[in-house]
Amino acid sequence: MALPENVKEVMKAASFFNIDLFNMVSVGCWTDGIGFFSKTMAMTLVVIMLCGALVSIGVVVKNHRSWCFTAITPLVFLWEPYKPSFWYWEIVETTRRLMMTGVLSTIQPGTFSQLVAGLLMNVIYFGLLCQTNPVQRQQR
Repeated sequence: MALPENVKEVMKAASFFNIDLFNMVSVGCWTDGIGFFSKTMAMTLVVIMLCGALVSIGVVVKNHRSWCFTAITPLVFLWEPYKPSFWYWEIVETTRRLMMTGVLSTIQPGTFSQLVAGLLMNVIYFGLLCQTNPVQRQQR
């Protein structure tokens, strides 16, 4: 297992004092002790944080446009494959990836409901992709 040096030192010290670090704290996200309100609040705070980050980035770009254009030049690959009117499509794609990994993992893992939710998310994204057609054709 490849761990950073400080983690290796903590593990070494814990084994010296005969402490089992992994059993001291429950790491499970959806254990029986967590209620519906706590789950909803956790997911809501994640959404608020993501929206806040996007708004903050928008404000910085609006107020410091000339500086931002020179600073973000190395990131052009993020929106280059898309049509100019769909410059934001990488945000949509990243949201889809987060939904397929983060949100889908919380929907009754290993059940038919999780499978249906994943298929539904993909069908909605595919419909959106077909309707908008954001990718520009490659020039050869």
